[in-house]
Amino acid sequence: MAKSYQHLDLQERALIETPLAFGMRPGAIAAGLMRARSTIIREMRRNGWKPGRVHAGRPTIAGGYRAVQANRRAHALAVRPRVPAKLVPGNALWLMVIDHLPLGLSPERIASTLARMPDSVQLSYETIYTALYTMPRGHLRSSLLALMRRRHRNRRPRW
Repeated sequence: MAKSYQHLDLQERALIETPLAFGMRPGAIAAGLMRARSTIIREMRRNGWKPGRVHAGRPTIAGGYRAVQANRRAHALAVRPRVPAKLVPGNALWLMVIDHLPLGLSPERIASTLARMPDSVQLSYETIYTALYTMPRGHLRSSLLALMRRRHRNRRPRW
């Protein structure tokens, strides 16, 4: 097995669905795809597969796993961030940051000030820089960047 992980694509998901419809076991499917058995089982369970056969009535094809739906779901989940952004224009934390900028405080100083407040907020100075510099071009962005101690139009983030 390779040490680097690559996400399953639609072809591999279809190669999971088809053998499942014929009753193949997940281990055999994993060997055919040259993937880990746990990867295949996790993918199947995540997308509606139920082990075993349904005795009453007609059995579900491939145990309920559908490759196209699984692929659509994977792409939808990949686009959405797992952790929502803390600093969004308009929320209370954004307003606190904007209130500190006219005082001549740098984003580093603002982050440390917010951390020392009674209801402390853990916010990185890089988050503040990113929120300010990724705003769309316009009057609001230029007025906010004019409030900063060092007025650069562009900024290279630290590594």
